[in-house]
Amino acid sequence: MSTAHPAAASAPARVAVVTGVGLAVPGLTLPDELLGTVRDGGFDPATGLVGRDLRHKDRASRLALRATAPALRAAGLFDGDRYTGSGDTTAVVVSTNVGILENVCSFADTIARDTVLGLSPLGLPQTSSNVIAGSVAMAHGLRGPNVTLCNGPTSGLDALYWARALIVTGRADTAVVIGVEPTGDIVTKLLGTPALDGAVALVLESADRATERGARIRATVTGCAREADLAGAVARAGGLTPDLWLTEAADDPAGPPAGSVLDPAAGLGAASGALGVLQAAAAVAHLDTHGGHTVLATCGGPEGDGVAAVFLTGPDHTPENPTPDEEECPMTAHTDQAFDAEELRTVVAEALELPLDEVTDDARFKEDLEVDSLISLEIAVRVEERYGVKIDESRLAEIGSFRLVRELIEAELKGASTT
Repeated sequence: MSTAHPAAASAPARVAVVTGVGLAVPGLTLPDELLGTVRDGGFDPATGLVGRDLRHKDRASRLALRATAPALRAAGLFDGDRYTGSGDTTAVVVSTNVGILENVCSFADTIARDTVLGLSPLGLPQTSSNVIAGSVAMAHGLRGPNVTLCNGPTSGLDALYWARALIVTGRADTAVVIGVEPTGDIVTKLLGTPALDGAVALVLESADRATERGARIRATVTGCAREADLAGAVARAGGLTPDLWLTEAADDPAGPPAGSVLDPAAGLGAASGALGVLQAAAAVAHLDTHGGHTVLATCGGPEGDGVAAVFLTGPDHTPENPTPDEEECPMTAHTDQAFDAEELRTVVAEALELPLDEVTDDARFKEDLEVDSLISLEIAVRVEERYGVKIDESRLAEIGSFRLVRELIEAELKGASTT
């Protein structure tokens, strides 16, 4: 994962902003309750997970649907009956680590007891990890990219990263990001503690699309990163000074200096794949009342395979870094010096997580290096951040090898130097 450019005060195009938040967490009603005082009459799964629209759906999908509706409504994209945005350009990104565990184990038990003849075809889709994202997409007519992440402790913040990447590269104008973990005996046995049994949803949009439709911009996803340790992740995500740090690792000596530290998931059960999205919801609630602040969310640690960090800033935030008038943009900076192809090779190799010597000029990304569409997005994001060259959806298919990436950037930089 890589660092996003700090957002300018005017929220330029291709910046991902948050316009809606929704919860389906037991006992809670609104996102600000993640920060402190809880209102009476919060969400109750016993009564909230029933209804004709939830028939034949697994528990995780039900929770996700119940969180998505208020998030879309808060963003001004749901009229109570249907989604009012563009379904073709709206993505769904779900984070869950144990969302289908109970379903899979139940099916395995049935096969052991009754053979496959005992299985119900109605339940079979519930054994697919993508059933949650599919259920949300079908319920609201969202036909854009559909992604599910089951990535351990960092999964929730990873979902925010990929949603932002889809928006920055033009693959989507809007993304519904959901973190969900259902409870159950098997889940409790695996985790060693009861799970969250809830869901949280965020609506991300491109800043220009949100501004165009007059939506309230509640936060900007200013920087995202994933590194081996906390210090590295925070630095790569932008290294900003947070007013609030949302984390489960408040006692980590490598933690950044922050005005205050909070674990919004404390007391809610094991949030697992929902943690990062829940932290982001808490960040948005904080920024609703502190529009000039910066919030840092971090997940993961030494026990996992890395640490994810995300910076969110309020609508009144003043960038710590120089403004575009004071600092050269990446493209301008690189047109004033010889283009370094080996530096680009390093950028691409880091995105692919491959040794430098495997990224040869003619190694085909898909056929030889097994690069999928998400990694293509990662390359596009890193190239734009480093060189200021945008590789949008229509161009992604063109970058089938390192040579093609290099030629594309050389052409763009040459064109910029002659204008």
